[in-house]
Amino acid sequence: MSAEIRIAVRTALITAFIIAAALIWKDVVMEAISTVVPKVEVLGYQFAAALFATVLLIIVVWIVLKGERLERKLERKLKLTKL
Repeated sequence: MSAEIRIAVRTALITAFIIAAALIWKDVVMEAISTVVPKVEVLGYQFAAALFATVLLIIVVWIVLKGERLERKLERKLKLTKL
């Protein structure tokens, strides 16, 4: 199996587990909000929770992508020093 196929399969598996965990947490968070907040205000808190999760996800993706760029830079530097 080529390296590209292994990376694609690994990425797909990780994504599947993340989606499954997110769906479980969604139910937990919604139930917690319904329990703590009066029924009239539930929708506002659900929007706030969704906004918070979106911002958090954007930050995490940005950090991961930044880390990958740094890793590629370091690899190039290491290859140059080996020559």
